[in-house]
Amino acid sequence: MNTEDYYYDSASLYQQREGVTLCKVPLENIIRIKVSGARVSNRRVWLVCYVTRPYKTEKAFRFLNNYTLFNRDFAGFLAAVRAANPAANVQEMTLGRV
Repeated sequence: MNTEDYYYDSASLYQQREGVTLCKVPLENIIRIKVSGARVSNRRVWLVCYVTRPYKTEKAFRFLNNYTLFNRDFAGFLAAVRAANPAANVQEMTLGRV
């Protein structure tokens, strides 16, 4: 796993390390979000695939979601991606996939 943090707003997903933005991905460029088979500390690892412009090269991030009873940002992120790119293949989040 990497040591980066991931944040999103209504337009983009940001990959940051120590407060410095390493990568900014428009939500409309995300084409797939799915759970991987890997687990870390009994939590699922999620895979977020996106395309870069102008060559449409596919890249991916792997990270643990931050979804808890008191923090539902990951569910909001999934909804924001669906809104920005209705064609994206976004896997549903269930109790078994948290």
